Amino acid sequence: MNFSLFSTTYLSHLFKTLILILWLTLITSLSWAQSDILQKRISIQVNDVTLAQALEQIEEKAGCTFIYSLNLLDAGRKVSLNHRDETLERVLQDVFGDAVKRMEIKGNRINLQPSAGKGTVSGTVRTSDGQPAGFVTVSIRGQRSTQADERGGFKLENIEAGTYTVVASYVGLQTQQQRVTVAPDGTANVAFTLSEDAQTLQEVEVTGQQRKTSSVTKTDIPLENLPMMVQIIDQAQLQRRQVLSIREAIANVSGINYASSYSGGYDAFSGRGFELTAMRNGVSIANGAGQLYGDNIEQIDVLKGPASIQYGDLPPGSVINLVTKKPLEQNYTRFEMKLGQYSLLRPTFDISGALDENRTVLFRLNTTLEKANSFRDEINNRTFLFAPTITWKITDRLTWNVEAVYSNDERTSDPGIISPNQTYDGLQRLRFETFLGEPANM
Repeated sequence: MNFSLFSTTYLSHLFKTLILILWLTLITSLSWAQSDILQKRISIQVNDVTLAQALEQIEEKAGCTFIYSLNLLDAGRKVSLNHRDETLERVLQDVFGDAVKRMEIKGNRINLQPSAGKGTVSGTVRTSDGQPAGFVTVSIRGQRSTQADERGGFKLENIEAGTYTVVASYVGLQTQQQRVTVAPDGTANVAFTLSEDAQTLQEVEVTGQQRKTSSVTKTDIPLENLPMMVQIIDQAQLQRRQVLSIREAIANVSGINYASSYSGGYDAFSGRGFELTAMRNGVSIANGAGQLYGDNIEQIDVLKGPASIQYGDLPPGSVINLVTKKPLEQNYTRFEMKLGQYSLLRPTFDISGALDENRTVLFRLNTTLEKANSFRDEINNRTFLFAPTITWKITDRLTWNVEAVYSNDERTSDPGIISPNQTYDGLQRLRFETFLGEPANM
């Protein structure tokens, strides 16, 4: 029993002794490492270089890293050094003098500017008539910034001790700056009085053009004042999306659905549960007119809901009105070539201008040729669009327009695929590209 107690006590003392020895060894090693970096000998010779450049060369030769702030250290001042086989401590004394004693060293990292404490910068901002200047931006140049409250007060906390330039600025007021010194655990107070800046208070004139909706509502009422739902797809959107047909153009219109292509023969749409009526410049287009192409379309107006009855005896769903491109007084030419998958080849040509010197007779011509195959075997199409327009400006208030659209659409009818044995398993055995019809043009 006594032997067991003796052994336990002995082991406890031995363990504590080992811990103490390890701790002393670690402290000694750290102290030796910190002093060792300062005792490292280097040779350096620089003449009339900036302090930042000199520190970079010292880092390279001594294998150390300096930590400092460009805002607090005059890194741009010129220095000259000429040392051969001198300790790093002696070289740094030549640069910083007695400040070397205040540097913090951790391994090979040397902090040239150990924190002397932090303080606060606070104050007020007022206008020249003594009123609080709220929401003015107050910043310490090169560091942090804040915004004055509605009473003109501001505060910047946790600022390293030192001398700084504080700037107050606001649109319409002259920018002002002051030098302040922040003491450790202290508060530097500063007051700004800002005057109006006449140079920045110049008149700004904003002009714009309000988009009308006469093409779909037959009135000049602005869009935001209409008691009905209208959505407009303008030329900029059509160009940005590079649509090939009206079906693609209205794909993102809410409440409008693509009903069917009738085996590729022509487009049909629905709106709010009813068959949708398509029009060109306010004139109804029969469904048998084939697919609708947008190369001669300037914009698409979609009138949703029962307001569509203003066009006559129509389903109360929606109306799509295709506004065609009109002739321009200035000369205009545009050529595009679209290439895509399934051997798509689609050149388009748009030309416009005046036919007389007085620019009273104008013309515009849009042409398109499209050739493409399909993901399904034996399916192909060939489409040609020719759309000329003539405008005669008889008087300032009377204009005569003549438009024509010729479209030739030749394509193979694609009704889809069916199961050979009228089962799902039979359908799975067919290739997705399989064509079960007869190659023929519609």
